[in-house]
Amino acid sequence: ADLKSIDARLLLYRREYELLREFEKQDHKLVAQRSAARASKAEVLQHIAACQERLLAKRAEIDRQNPAAVMAEFRRIVGESNRFYEPLLAIFQKKVKRSRGAHDDDGASDLDTDSDASDDEFLSGDESDEEVEDACPPHCDPSLYEKVLSLREVRLDQEEVLNAIQKEVQELKKENDALVKREKAVGAALHEAERAIHRFQTEKQRALNELRIAVPLWMHQVETVTADGAL
Repeated sequence: ADLKSIDARLLLYRREYELLREFEKQDHKLVAQRSAARASKAEVLQHIAACQERLLAKRAEIDRQNPAAVMAEFRRIVGESNRFYEPLLAIFQKKVKRSRGAHDDDGASDLDTDSDASDDEFLSGDESDEEVEDACPPHCDPSLYEKVLSLREVRLDQEEVLNAIQKEVQELKKENDALVKREKAVGAALHEAERAIHRFQTEKQRALNELRIAVPLWMHQVETVTADGAL
């Protein structure tokens, strides 16, 4: 009986082994899909972290630019009580186009009027930029006028830097949004791979449970039952 029991167990083990070999290829395939999904998710998360780090760096650059400091410097050198304050302010706030990389020594040439509206901080009265003449107001100190022009160049330089940074920030935001969408897609693929493995393991266990096994019995363990249920 002991030998028969051992033979039965060996037969069961053999059937289980053969069944597992049948499932092996699909098992490896599903595990490989899950590993690829995990690697993709890790890569995307790494890219997202790098993109957000660059965004923080660009925002720090924006914070380092300080338009209010330029305006405060204008008020300091002109003085709000100066009778030429308003015309000099209009000249300072004037929006101009500059040829890329082309600036005169005095910072006043190669300038064309720009129809774009200026920021609220640089708006003055109802005068449009076209009506503001780039000329020293009559009886105004020419050296003060030159200082205003130089300070305007600083403002324009600062605006160009800010515009360039803002464009980079927008591109980084688009990149980040695309990465977030990709991360969601990869996450969904990983979740589906995990579910597929779970379903496959359930199917495999069910197949193993359905294997028939022989159970050896001693004669005294065998009893007959009559139709009425009596032994």
